[in-house]
Amino acid sequence: AANSQDQMKVAIVNQDNNEIANTVTNNLKANLPVKKVMTKDSLTTAKNKLKDNRVSLVIVIPRDFSNNARNSQSVQLDYYTSAAENTVEQSATNMAIKNVDSRVKSSLQSNVIVGMFARQMAPRVQQQMQQRAMQQMQRGQIGNPSAMRQEMQQQIMERARKASKRVTVQYSSRTYRVGTQRTNKEYQMAGMFLSMGQYLGLALASAVLVWLFSAARFNFSSKYAAFGMVQVTGFLMTLVLSLIAVCATRTLIRFNFGSVFM
Repeated sequence: AANSQDQMKVAIVNQDNNEIANTVTNNLKANLPVKKVMTKDSLTTAKNKLKDNRVSLVIVIPRDFSNNARNSQSVQLDYYTSAAENTVEQSATNMAIKNVDSRVKSSLQSNVIVGMFARQMAPRVQQQMQQRAMQQMQRGQIGNPSAMRQEMQQQIMERARKASKRVTVQYSSRTYRVGTQRTNKEYQMAGMFLSMGQYLGLALASAVLVWLFSAARFNFSSKYAAFGMVQVTGFLMTLVLSLIAVCATRTLIRFNFGSVFM
């Protein structure tokens, strides 16, 4: 499970596969501050991975995303999160969703919309530049083709930026929860009670060990033997108590036994 954004694995399901949707997908893949971004999964596969805790968040770009963006209609993304997340995981997921929302809206406003206007304006600007070139030739003036192309590109981008400022992207998102939602606190509080129980057990065991050592300290042949025996006993108690605590918790909830024990 991911407790922070940099630990998260995110799946992006691009159901649109048109220019604007592909631009958004590539932007997210390159800039999201997460551990891994996967873009090849279908929605069914991504949701199964979410249920199995192999990804932390699924981002779905709907089929009408690009078309709505071109027509200045409302665009939205769909998010799928795990219903079994604990409080820390939910916080990390919510931060990731806000990050994605911010990046997508910024990308649409600054890159996609400008590019869309630029493509629409290019033929008109090109025609105007050709007419000006013809007029120059009629007057016997020879223009620089390279300079004219550069000027044309600058005019197109300048007009596109001005036009994009008059367009406000209507962006929204929806979040769905996948899997079984835990109504009790066993998943939320298990880690805390596991640690508290182990520390309490170690405290009691340490008190008993000190008492036993005080009674038997004169029976050892040397101070080194006494010190070594105390250390070995403490180490064995730590292993045994850890094993008991993890086994008891494992009877209530499912988790990777080896990783939690270590």
